[in-house]
Amino acid sequence: MTQRCQWVTHKGKTILVQDYRGLSGASFMAAVRENEAFSLAQEVKSGIRVLVDVTDTYVDRETLKMYKESAKQFRDFFDKRAAVGVTGVHRLFLEVICRFAAVSATPFDTRDQALDWLASDDN
Repeated sequence: MTQRCQWVTHKGKTILVQDYRGLSGASFMAAVRENEAFSLAQEVKSGIRVLVDVTDTYVDRETLKMYKESAKQFRDFFDKRAAVGVTGVHRLFLEVICRFAAVSATPFDTRDQALDWLASDDN
């Protein structure tokens, strides 16, 4: 298990947390690649609930392009997606990524809100 990608149990539901807090540029891209490898190594490859935390990250054009490709590649793995740290321009990036990858992700202000929603049966 990587430091920035881990399984947690919240209200009886297993959730994959991808933590990109505070990253930018090459370190952000390296963490995404590490999380991709982690995801590919899992037995379960569908129906996963995922929380992506991008609090205090900096995303440039190259990073955005790479992350869009990653989201597209792994879209069938994740059943429910929540994002934290999506404020200001990050919200626009989330919309671009979701549109490109043909996925949906729900933004939340806090991890607790996101985890509660992911653990619920609400879509």
